[in-house]
Amino acid sequence: MPNHSVNSYGIGLRVTAFLTVVLFSWNTVVWGDGSSRISPNAQSVPASVPSAQNDFSFIDIPARLGEVKRRFQGTSPGLVIHIQDAHVNQEAQRKIAAIIDYFVENHGARSVNVEGASGEIAHHLLSAYPHKKARKLAADYFLKESLITGPEYLAIAKRSGLTLFGMEDAGLYDANRSVFLEALDYKVRDEAVLEKLREVLEKMGRHVFSPALWKLIRMKDSFESQTEELGDYAGFLSRMAGEHGISFPEGSQIKAFLGLLDYESRIDFEAAEREVAELVRKLSGSLAGDSLARFQAQTKAFKSEKLSRLDYYHYLAGLLGDSGFEGMGFRELPKFFEFVRLQQLIGTGIFSEISGLERAHKEKLFRSEDERRLDRLFQILGIFEKIFDFALTEEEAAFFYENRSEFRADTFLEFLRPMLEKYHFDASFGDLSFSVLDEDLPKIERFYELAFKRDRILIGRALERMRASGEAVTIVVSG
Repeated sequence: MPNHSVNSYGIGLRVTAFLTVVLFSWNTVVWGDGSSRISPNAQSVPASVPSAQNDFSFIDIPARLGEVKRRFQGTSPGLVIHIQDAHVNQEAQRKIAAIIDYFVENHGARSVNVEGASGEIAHHLLSAYPHKKARKLAADYFLKESLITGPEYLAIAKRSGLTLFGMEDAGLYDANRSVFLEALDYKVRDEAVLEKLREVLEKMGRHVFSPALWKLIRMKDSFESQTEELGDYAGFLSRMAGEHGISFPEGSQIKAFLGLLDYESRIDFEAAEREVAELVRKLSGSLAGDSLARFQAQTKAFKSEKLSRLDYYHYLAGLLGDSGFEGMGFRELPKFFEFVRLQQLIGTGIFSEISGLERAHKEKLFRSEDERRLDRLFQILGIFEKIFDFALTEEEAAFFYENRSEFRADTFLEFLRPMLEKYHFDASFGDLSFSVLDEDLPKIERFYELAFKRDRILIGRALERMRASGEAVTIVVSG
C-alpha cells in the first residue's frame, strides 16, 4: 500500500512564495514515530494524467496546494494520504480542504480520518442545508473563527457526502493533553535556564571560535530564527564553499535554488505569461487532426492541474521542434521555462543539503577540541530549546534519542566551569538551578512518547476502517 505524506500549504511560481512553503515545512513537528520506513522524496515526481482513477504510480498534487514530502510503497492495495496539519491557521485549513477535494475529485476519496476526536463527526446539520451559498458563507465564518477545521469546511461548503471520522483513543488523547498542560507550568523555568546557557555559550563563542566559524554559527542561528532569508544564507554557504574548495553534487538543490533567484531577477513575468498565451494561440491555429486533439487534451489537463507546468512546457517545446522558443521570437519564455525547470528540482531536501554543507564548512574551520565541543553544546542547546517549545523536527528527534545521555545539565557545566576559568570569563548564574533540566526533561519526554503512540493508533485505525469499507483511498489529517 503506497503512503504519501503531503504538506498543506501553497506554492506559487515566485521564489518568495516558495520560501514561505519550505520554511513552513521545515518548522513542522514531523511524522509519527520518527522511523525511517518512509524515505524523503527530495526530487519532484513528474506529474502524469492518470489513465484510471486508481492509478497511484505518480500521485502528486497541484503545486499551488502543497508538496509531496514522502512516499512509501507498501505491499497491500490501496492508498493512504497523510496531510500534515497546522492547527488554527485559516490559510492552512483552506489548503487542507483543497487537497482533500483534489483527491475526492481525481482519486475517489470518500473519507477523512482526523485527530482530536473519536467516532464519526456529524456535519450534516449544516452540510445538508440546500442553499449552497448560505453553506459557504457559514463555513467561511466558522473557519475564520477557528470553530471548524479544513475537512469540516469542505464537507459543509462543498462535499456533503464526505465522511469525517475521529481516530483517537480518548484515554490516550486525554493523557497526552494533560501532560502538555502540565508542561506549560514548568517549561518557563526550564526556558530561563536555557536562555542563560545560551547567553554564556554565545559570550564564550565570540572568543573561542575563529571569526569565520563564529560568523557561520551566527548566520545559522539567524536563519533558523527566520531573521535571515534562505536565499541570503544559501548564498553565504555557496561563497564559503568556493573559498573552501567544496563542490556541489550533481542535481544540488542549493545550486538550483540560487539559479532560481538569479532567473527571477532577470525575468519579466508579465511578458512571459503573455508569450505563453501567444504560443498557445498560435499552436491552436496551426495544428490539425490528431495533433490538435492531443494539444487540446494536454492543455485541458494543464488547466485542470492534472499536468504540471513543467510537463506542459516540455510538451509545447516539443511541438516547436528545433526552432524552440527563441525561433518563434519569444524573449522571456526561454528564461521562464528554465525558471520553472529549476523550481521543480527544489524540495524540502534542500535543508538536508544545507545541514551537510554546514558540517563540511565546520570541519574545514575547526582548530581545536574546545571549538568542536562548544559547537556540540550549541547543537544540544538548540534541540533542548525546541523540546520545551514542542517544535522538534524529525531529524532533531532522531538526534535527541540517539544522544539522550548528553541531554543533562552536567553536559554543559562540566565543560563550562573549566572553560570559564581558562578564558577568564565572568559568568554569574544567579539563583538558577540547572538541575531542573534533569527533573523536567523526562516529564516532557512523556508528551512525545504519548504523541508517537497516538500517531500509530491514528494510522492503524484509519487502515482498519479502509479495509472494512473496501475503499481504495483514505486520507489522514494530523499535526
